[in-house]
Amino acid sequence: MRPIIRRVFLGKSLLLLQAVALQASAAPKIEAPATFLNCQACHLLADVQVGPSLVELAKLYPAESRDYFIEWCINPGKKRPEMPQMPSMAHLTKDQLGEIHDYVLKVTEGVTAKQVRAKTDPFKDTSRPRIVRTFLPDTGPASVLVALPLESKWNLVWDTDQCRLRYLSKGEVDNWPYLRSNGNSLADGGEPIYVETHLFGSDEKVEFLGYRLAKTGLPTFLYTVNGSRISETLSISGDDLVRSLTSSTGTLPIVDLSHEDSSEVETTSAVEQGKLTITHRSAK
Repeated sequence: MRPIIRRVFLGKSLLLLQAVALQASAAPKIEAPATFLNCQACHLLADVQVGPSLVELAKLYPAESRDYFIEWCINPGKKRPEMPQMPSMAHLTKDQLGEIHDYVLKVTEGVTAKQVRAKTDPFKDTSRPRIVRTFLPDTGPASVLVALPLESKWNLVWDTDQCRLRYLSKGEVDNWPYLRSNGNSLADGGEPIYVETHLFGSDEKVEFLGYRLAKTGLPTFLYTVNGSRISETLSISGDDLVRSLTSSTGTLPIVDLSHEDSSEVETTSAVEQGKLTITHRSAK
């Protein structure tokens, strides 16, 4: 009787394992909030990279430490000499930072931390459009890079500290130089081909409010200029990059578009019915 009992037991075990596997495969994927783009340049799920892993962050900031997590993100210090200091995430709202905290706790459930740094770029991605939040030359630490869906492989670098476009570049973006250097180097954001000095002047008071993504995968940046709420939408028309700016008041601040001469990009602008349209076109 013993061999028969053993075979029955093993059969039930296999069925149980199959059921568990099916449940695991059917488990819903945990979607990261769009604002998590501000974090993923430095924090991997289980690996130590530029900053601590999400697994470690979940242990440092459990559910009861949600408020402390939010305050740290807004006013971060430097705890670890071997890692760069985290830039302030004050451009995100407390509700958005709370959503990030909720995501960190959910996505790390059952995950074990690793201590070995990746030897290859874990963020290798050449898809377009896509948004990369990283540290780039000639712009602020909270900048957003948008890889545009153009055959010319243009990229747009938008500074959330100054609430303006800093420059257009061309070529594939390489974030690995920044990641592998533990934050002591900058990412390769491509070759700059257009540099914008300012749009509404240089003395305005600005505040970044975040951005929303359209179905096209391109963002609309939201910010204020001297209290006036501005929406700056990116779109593609043929081979042109178009920026459309509107104000919640119906009247834009005084426009003072200034940029360096470019041999590769032709830029035109027009204001009509309270809407500013800036078009960037390849000069070749």
